[in-house]
Amino acid sequence: MQVAVVQYNPHIGHLQANAEQIIATSVFCRARGADLVVFPELALCGYPPLDLLELEGFVDLCVQWAKTIARETPGVQIIFGLPLRNPQPFGKSMLNGACRTADGTIQQFWAKSLLPDYDVFDEGRYFAPAPPNFNQLWLQGEARIAVTICEDLWNHSLDNLYGHDPLEDEIFQKADWVLNLAASPYHMGKEALRKSVLSEMSRRLHKPLLYVNSCGAQAELVFDGACACFDANGNRMGFLPSFESGITHLQWANGTWILGEGWLIGEDVVTAVKSKLGVTRFQSGDSGDSELELELLRRALVLGIRDFFYKQKLEKAVVGLSGGIDSALVSVLAAEAIGSDQVTAILLPSPYSSAHSVGDSVEFARRLGVCCLNLPIHSAFFAQKKSLQEVFGRNLGDLTEQNLQSRIRCALLMAAASELGAVLLNTSNKSEMSVGYSTLYGDTSGALSVLGDLFKTRVYRLARHINRSGPIIPEQIIEKAPSAELKPGQADSDDLPPYLLLDAILELYVEKKYAPDRIIGLGFDDHLVHKIIRMVDSCEFKRFQSPPILRVTEKAFGRGRVMPLVGKAPY
Repeated sequence: MQVAVVQYNPHIGHLQANAEQIIATSVFCRARGADLVVFPELALCGYPPLDLLELEGFVDLCVQWAKTIARETPGVQIIFGLPLRNPQPFGKSMLNGACRTADGTIQQFWAKSLLPDYDVFDEGRYFAPAPPNFNQLWLQGEARIAVTICEDLWNHSLDNLYGHDPLEDEIFQKADWVLNLAASPYHMGKEALRKSVLSEMSRRLHKPLLYVNSCGAQAELVFDGACACFDANGNRMGFLPSFESGITHLQWANGTWILGEGWLIGEDVVTAVKSKLGVTRFQSGDSGDSELELELLRRALVLGIRDFFYKQKLEKAVVGLSGGIDSALVSVLAAEAIGSDQVTAILLPSPYSSAHSVGDSVEFARRLGVCCLNLPIHSAFFAQKKSLQEVFGRNLGDLTEQNLQSRIRCALLMAAASELGAVLLNTSNKSEMSVGYSTLYGDTSGALSVLGDLFKTRVYRLARHINRSGPIIPEQIIEKAPSAELKPGQADSDDLPPYLLLDAILELYVEKKYAPDRIIGLGFDDHLVHKIIRMVDSCEFKRFQSPPILRVTEKAFGRGRVMPLVGKAPY
């Protein structure tokens, strides 16, 4: 059997475009000898469809389009994911399903048994588990194939979270090989985790495994693809490049996989990025992230920006360029994602901006090849400051003056974006968002938060990684002490501990969810830990109103870390 694996990037809810792409891709693959074309989980509607599933007739439209796909591709078999009606008279009305088409009709259905409802997942809100005996082997000639959907392979690795393990069903004992359709989002470290889980499952079943994952970005979630095949001993025989859509073939013959062109061979993803990095050695150390991890992170962020624009038919971006590392990094990523000719960098110097910040920004914009505009805020700041002082009859407080400047900048950035037909990209990082070191309706504004899941120390590491291929970000921007420059001589260290220390505590509290006493027990100062935790917990209302954040860690703000808006942590 010749199998075409499609590392596919659907557009959520755009059923016609997705169906037409499935048809065109399948016809193309058939012309090149494919007997079977495989697409990922919920490929027809995109993942996660969220409350689109609750729109009247949405699921029925999906099934109608599935029938159209079958009718338009009679010469090849196709397997793809789609939502289905639950045939049972109880429980949720829908299934997270998949179908196989052949000879112009839908031949077989399957459904997901385990429905994740942790972290960014909420499938129990919409779907019922697969009904008993709903999933049956697919008999293709002498081959017997078990079809599974994403989470159904993960129960064992989650310490039996669900109680029931679908892999204990009889069909897996009878199968010759297992197919898993997935929509498994990326986060740093996911590649190694996923490889371990899939290897363990194929070894446990003692069955070859073909894993087909979605690729592309859906607002906050970025899917890396990285489709892979394993032998019955759990060895990964080949995998596809992360964050790249494409088609690759392999053949099932004599109880094993025979790989076609396009598969990457090796025990890790170094092969996939080595040529672009120009190095042969990857090493983690005190820097915290290996060059490999940073390269995958760069690709994830670029894809996240690109699909955010492409899928909404947006073309142009505006970035407020401050002379600091965050805005420089966002500009580099945006230029790579949508083209430097589509990015406008805007300088907004205040009375407190240093000359080197302006000069560094101009030089950086020149190197990057983006349009650079200069909109000083002096006159607007002094005029608004005067008006407020006349109303209150006194000088403004220090914090009021700082926030006033930030909000003036936001107003000008949004006006410029409107005038240019562009959208504003947010440049705040996870450290700032964690402790509220930002201005609501000021630097929290934007259509998309590019760095909102990167602590400041990781921002620096990624910037240095990008500069390996050439000094696109001036070294003085990377080396200078971070500062908002909203008052004379200001530095971030006036209000915050050094970022190495701050980020270490934030990682333990925000991402690992450690209690204060446990963090203190690791050697951190008692007073500092409680101060930072109070800052984190008191700023939920700011994060609630921030733009969507590209998720690149296991615990991102937004859908990944959902806290009560007016709640109080028990510490």
